[in-house]
Amino acid sequence: MKIIKKSICIILTVILALSSLAVFSFAADVGTTGTFNVINYNIAGLPIPASMAGHNRDALSDDVLIGKKINEAKFDIVGVQEDFNFDQYFRAELTNYENVTSGSTVKECHQSETSGGVPSGDGLNIFSLYNLYNIKRVEWKESMDSFDSNGDGNASIGELEGDSLTPKGFMVATIEPEKGYYIDVYDLHADAFGGESYQIRAKQFTQLANYIMKHSVYDETTGCYDHGVIVVGDFNAFIMEEGNTNSDSKLLPNLIEAAHLNDAWAVNTLENISENVSDKNYSYRPYYDYVKTMAGVTNIWDESTGLIGHYDSIERILYASGNGIKISLTDKGDSFKYENWKNEEGYSLSDHCNAQAKFTYTIVDKVQDTSSSHDSTTTPQRTGFLFKFLKAIGSLLETLGRIFQLPGFEQAAKKLMKGG
Repeated sequence: MKIIKKSICIILTVILALSSLAVFSFAADVGTTGTFNVINYNIAGLPIPASMAGHNRDALSDDVLIGKKINEAKFDIVGVQEDFNFDQYFRAELTNYENVTSGSTVKECHQSETSGGVPSGDGLNIFSLYNLYNIKRVEWKESMDSFDSNGDGNASIGELEGDSLTPKGFMVATIEPEKGYYIDVYDLHADAFGGESYQIRAKQFTQLANYIMKHSVYDETTGCYDHGVIVVGDFNAFIMEEGNTNSDSKLLPNLIEAAHLNDAWAVNTLENISENVSDKNYSYRPYYDYVKTMAGVTNIWDESTGLIGHYDSIERILYASGNGIKISLTDKGDSFKYENWKNEEGYSLSDHCNAQAKFTYTIVDKVQDTSSSHDSTTTPQRTGFLFKFLKAIGSLLETLGRIFQLPGFEQAAKKLMKGG
């Protein structure tokens, strides 16, 4: 009997040892390296005629062309903004990013689902050659949310199309470039315009910084994130605004510095700026010094300033290393660029340039991340101005439909209350 018990104990010990190896043997080895590239693009998918939008483009056909170009280039990570009412046509071109399904079940997720067009959706989407996990959407706690985004009493069609019609915010999804090593990819769209919007953006950047540090788990003692971090989006703010009391959205102190991030444009382009790689004592002084040298420069696109290629745009790519995985620009000076894609007639495909960055990752330490909560999704709260208006009308129709027993009113009401 004792021999049997002893044999069982030995067998159980072997099984436990093997199971332990099974859990961690698949993790990437220290020294493993790889590369990935990122594109960040506001594709201007608002259903507004070119004559009203102030630029010569057809949103539908141009969004289709953008989709084709992204697919041909086969970027590893794609973050887009203003992917609204033409999403299905844009998405149809992204054949490299199609989900892998088995029956009705998604086995591999390579694209976020649309949150809707104007006015219900946030216009944000992430596509990736890597499998996407844990997709979440978060609305800004504070937004102008008004037709008069400048707060000057004079609403314009530009303001109408920008901040008033949709619930802006940010989204996040997790990728796994190497087994057991994760990177959280954030995509944001900050409020636009001036006036009070500067202060609103500053608060939005603080909200995002706090969320990143909690969600991606920043360790104050080590100065390192649990997961690597990539942040893309339409920031509607410049680093060079820092210190200008009339136009400072505090992008640098409230987000880049507060969340201990690198700015790919700045690290790639500017001298004396190195990467903050798990260094809790990293100094952001070079950023501020650069801002100081830019004082008085009013047109950074002007060739006479000698700053072409060194300009500061509102499309950005921020990043930070994570636990066991070091993320760096591939080659300083040749790892970040802005491109203004155009159609055959020579017109820009969007009223924004796109930003592109090339990264190298290196596994520098063995980690045991056994996180398994990679399948939850959330949808944005929908509180844009027009959505609130439609919801109110829908509620009224629903009440009238019930009182007068008119089924058609109730059906129309439910559609309106879902954002049309």
